[in-house]
Amino acid sequence: MKFSRRKFWRSMALVGLFFCIVMLMKNNHASAISEAVNISSL
Repeated sequence: MKFSRRKFWRSMALVGLFFCIVMLMKNNHASAISEAVNISSL
């Protein structure tokens, strides 16, 4: 199985994005929801 750098960076970006949303939820629940809506609407 060949290692795909593009797939790796995409998964890293998704993990980072998910982590940011979780941190926002801990800080401000409404802010996290609005961020998730903005991201999903792109």
